Amino acid sequence: MADPTQNPEQQGPLSDLPITPQAGHSAQSNKSNRMPDQPVTDTNRSAASSPVGKPAAYTPVTPPRGRHWLLPWLSLSLCLLLALVPMLVDLAKAQVVSANELASIKMSTDTWAQQRRMADQQWTLHAWVPCLEGHSRFDQPPGTIWLHLLSFSGLNADASSQLLVYRARLVSVGSGLLIVASVFWAGMSIGSLVTASLAALVCVANPTLMHHSRLATETMPMVALPMFSIGAALGAARPRKPTAAVGRQASGWMLCGLAGGRTVMAGGPMKAVA
Repeated sequence: MADPTQNPEQQGPLSDLPITPQAGHSAQSNKSNRMPDQPVTDTNRSAASSPVGKPAAYTPVTPPRGRHWLLPWLSLSLCLLLALVPMLVDLAKAQVVSANELASIKMSTDTWAQQRRMADQQWTLHAWVPCLEGHSRFDQPPGTIWLHLLSFSGLNADASSQLLVYRARLVSVGSGLLIVASVFWAGMSIGSLVTASLAALVCVANPTLMHHSRLATETMPMVALPMFSIGAALGAARPRKPTAAVGRQASGWMLCGLAGGRTVMAGGPMKAVA
């Protein structure tokens, strides 16, 4: 029997056309021959970029440090300088017209005189008890009086009353600057440099703050210490920023507690709560 493949009559009229594989069949076969796709990971990427047989070690990416790290300190210095100018203008020549300032200075100078009288005696805690006209005042919180005594350091017994008033007023000036710095610190902890600068400038523009910063009363220490406590707490917590280091958190909470306790000594527990 003859081979039918050799008979042109049995091959049909389309036998001389070239036969090519179908496109769909080719794509399906190629797809079946490929390996399933694998997710791209850091290990695959590093292995692909490394020489064969030597995978590269993974190096964590750390965020770059800010270039302008001095800018917050410069902004804070500028705010403190703007606040210092109105606080010190004619501070030594201003007369004592406030009854609260007169009472505070009187008690501070009497306590200072008591310490000088007891200087030759054995050191006792009684020398640090606030006194008024020779009578001890155990009901008076000693925090502000102690700050005034610290400002009297280095003065002679014959120092003028105007000099004593000026030294006592410097305590309020320092408390006012501490308020501005604490507000700036809080602004940096919950916002940006612009937020901190604007908040500090608002404090500087407050006439009530400037007025009480020039009086030797207990008002400014009682306001400055709670503000510093709040700034230290926000600096440790950083609610809207990445978590701070453990050392920074510990120091912030420690300063917060110390400032809170110092507030009670400056104005008493009832005034601190109020």
